[in-house]
Amino acid sequence: PITVGVSGLNAGQATVSDYSDWTVSMNWSNGTHSFSATAGIGMPFLYFTKNTTDVASVKIIEGTVVISNEMLVVTNSHQGADFAVYAPVGSTWTQTGTTYTSTLNGQNYWSMAYLAPSAPSVAQAANEYKKYAYVFPTNTTASYTFNESTSKLTTVFNVDTDVKEGIETNVLLGLLPHQWANLASGSPQPSAYNYSSIRGEIKTLDSNTFTVEHTFKGILPTLPYLDNYSEGFSPALLNGKIAQIENDGLATWTDSYNEGQVMNRLIQTARIADEMGNVEARNKIVATIKERLEDWLKAESGEVAFLFYYNTNWSTLIGYPAGHGQDNNINDHHFHWGYFIHAASFMEQFEPGWVDQWGPMINLMIRDAASPDREDPLFPYLRNFSPYAGHSWANGFATFPFGNDQESTSESMQFASSLIHWGTITENDAIRD
Repeated sequence: PITVGVSGLNAGQATVSDYSDWTVSMNWSNGTHSFSATAGIGMPFLYFTKNTTDVASVKIIEGTVVISNEMLVVTNSHQGADFAVYAPVGSTWTQTGTTYTSTLNGQNYWSMAYLAPSAPSVAQAANEYKKYAYVFPTNTTASYTFNESTSKLTTVFNVDTDVKEGIETNVLLGLLPHQWANLASGSPQPSAYNYSSIRGEIKTLDSNTFTVEHTFKGILPTLPYLDNYSEGFSPALLNGKIAQIENDGLATWTDSYNEGQVMNRLIQTARIADEMGNVEARNKIVATIKERLEDWLKAESGEVAFLFYYNTNWSTLIGYPAGHGQDNNINDHHFHWGYFIHAASFMEQFEPGWVDQWGPMINLMIRDAASPDREDPLFPYLRNFSPYAGHSWANGFATFPFGNDQESTSESMQFASSLIHWGTITENDAIRD
């Protein structure tokens, strides 16, 4: 219902011109005209720039529009939503049918806000939001630290800004439930206006920074053996179940996802066997995992399957056989690799020193799915994980019409837990954290 751009621009596609931890800038250009928009997760504003000679254009086909000096106030637009468009101070808007244009008083920036439904009135919200309209985010970072002695995980979210005009310096952020519910005691607190979302209530914050704090209580590789606390429990019956699995070899031809699942089934069985003192079964499974995992982690001349290669075009590690779009869509890398990393942690636990030969390849897989290094020359920072959303995304190209997906939260947690296991057993705090 609202289309923002510049007059005369007819671009076939948008390109990403910049991005940071929770903002992205998109550009539309046809050689003569150019237009950019910046959006951020939870942020109620969109920020626009253009070529100086271009004319800003806003087409509004639903709702009531009031021109108030340099502002366009749109009420009762699509599904009752209200918006405000902010041109630089001193600008004027010209209406031609449903299209509003402005030269922006010779400037090249303007912005638009989705006004909070919780505001007492549209006019009040539009005027209150104006102080944020000219403060553009240029970079966003989420920086985390873990304090072992207190078990506190602290994440600081920070926004760098470019103040286009005026004396205000803060952006208006939108905090998600997992953020505002865990704010550190000294962090700035949300203000009055809130929004509803599929994630729950979004609370707005007049600040360029806030801090979230969690207590990490630790995880276990497996649960302890407590047979004597379970009435009617039969160790013989459980050992019988272990015997049904311990002799299973891995399928001779599968893909990186199903291979990981089968390895995981064997690994969990081996951990149970170890807790029960069934060393023979445990060792048999360790030998099976060792053979297949090491086969994946090395490539021999002429070998075409059960290996990894680095794709320079997409800066990614690809395993073959792939499956589930792991190669052609760069899907699910944290799902697939989580099983391999967990298997590697298992090998180091039961064969100490295994990491000396095979650890570098496992660390490469970790860097592919979640590199902790912003300057990594081979892989993007965190790849699958969204620092602001607080979870990973699975689809590599984000091509679903209704948005990206994370269909298996359990396998994402499996990946996260595998990093904790691997980082701990190899004494690599950067990976663990």
